[in-house]
Amino acid sequence: TFLDNDIDRPLVMGQVYGGHKPAWHSSGLMAGYKSKEVGGGGFNHWVMDDSTGQVRTQIHSSHGHTQLNLGYLIDQRGNNRGGLRGTGFELRTDAYGALRAQQGLYLSTWKR
Repeated sequence: TFLDNDIDRPLVMGQVYGGHKPAWHSSGLMAGYKSKEVGGGGFNHWVMDDSTGQVRTQIHSSHGHTQLNLGYLIDQRGNNRGGLRGTGFELRTDAYGALRAQQGLYLSTWKR
């Protein structure tokens, strides 16, 4: 069912209890989304963590264990915040990677 028959406005009428799944972090500081591959074991997830002084975002694909981590870098294990690994950004994969820039690419360690 959709409000005003608008597919962008779904109406949720109930929910199903999922007792076998652990609850998402309950402090209200983390929000996120996790999908599941159709017919397989893969997934994607997006975590947003608004912990005071430790703001971060993580986008992850299970394929190639590929991630983009921004802000406060934490080892995220399912619904649990792990230990600090650093700050800044991290782009990582266990597969292949490429950076492409037709007009050029500038990398610097100089302060802006």
